[in-house]
Amino acid sequence: MDRTLPQNIQRLVRENDKYADAEAYSSKISTGNQVAQWHQSKFQQAGRGFDCSVGEKGLRQDASAIQRNPTSAKDMIEQELYVADRAVKVERKARLRELLEREVVQYEMELNDMGLAIAKNRD
Repeated sequence: MDRTLPQNIQRLVRENDKYADAEAYSSKISTGNQVAQWHQSKFQQAGRGFDCSVGEKGLRQDASAIQRNPTSAKDMIEQELYVADRAVKVERKARLRELLEREVVQYEMELNDMGLAIAKNRD
């Protein structure tokens, strides 16, 4: 004989399972928070806190001063910011160069329409 539980008991079991899952997740998150707090306190005690403020002169511009294998999180953050800064500058420079080249061509076309030309050195 196939015996099923009443609806109210099935609902109670589902709710209890849901609460047990939530409690296990909460315990896991709490443990992770405790570990993170411990690591953060150790970093601060060692003087290597997560202070990634930019100095008066901005980011450190000397690439050799940034270690190849950063040992602290601050070094990794500083290295990433330096590389991102350089990439932005290279991209900006390329875009400016393209813009100037387009403007030169447009200016020459406007002068040609008026019957004028720019004198260029052929040396």
